[in-house]
Amino acid sequence: MTKVRVAIADDNKDIIDGMLAYFQSHPHIEIVATASNGHTCIKMIEEHKPDIVLLDNVMPHLDGLAVLEQVSKYEQEQRTNLQIIMCTAFARDEIMQQAAHHGAAYFISKPFAFEQVERKILACVEEGKRSDLSIEQQVTAILIRLGIPSHLKGYTYLNEAIQCVYQDRHTLNSIMGEVYLPIAMRYKVTEQSVERAIRSVINKVWEQDPLPPEICELFSADGKKPTNSVFIGTVVDRYRWQ
Repeated sequence: MTKVRVAIADDNKDIIDGMLAYFQSHPHIEIVATASNGHTCIKMIEEHKPDIVLLDNVMPHLDGLAVLEQVSKYEQEQRTNLQIIMCTAFARDEIMQQAAHHGAAYFISKPFAFEQVERKILACVEEGKRSDLSIEQQVTAILIRLGIPSHLKGYTYLNEAIQCVYQDRHTLNSIMGEVYLPIAMRYKVTEQSVERAIRSVINKVWEQDPLPPEICELFSADGKKPTNSVFIGTVVDRYRWQ
């Protein structure tokens, strides 16, 4: 396995020094550059072209979201292999949704153990290996990770709804007519039936105690269930397929 090239952007020198020491002799991970503010982070990405960036959200000059927004504007060939892990001490839903919208691959809450960072980096590598899979296969794998019960009728509807929104995210603006209706026509049911079945699947997930770790990372860990459209949109924004 070729070493994955990781860059770190964090204004906390102790965190950077600790990670440099932790990964110094790692067989699969190499720290290629560090930055202590948003401006130098952008330059670091352009110069070193890392595979993964560990990006703190709170930094001088440009915060993590501003860096993500600039990175998301790069031409596709400049960021083909770039994945970003967002680190934040304030895991608010709106921050995570904005970060996911601009391409953050994973999130990790501060304070963290270096072992957690290692697991996230290796998870990014594994996710990148799935790029040759079809969208349907990737969505299926994601739903398994999220603990979605596959035996429920709404599972198939949810799977197809996520694929539909991935193809065109604007369909969420008219979810009944542009997402549920085509599914309903295929299965000879009403769009209201599709909506209720998907809602039932989401309810089943949130009945679990404890919630699956992936659900806690992706959504608020306070037990509040998202709406169907928020669930679908967040999953699409969170997981990027090539």
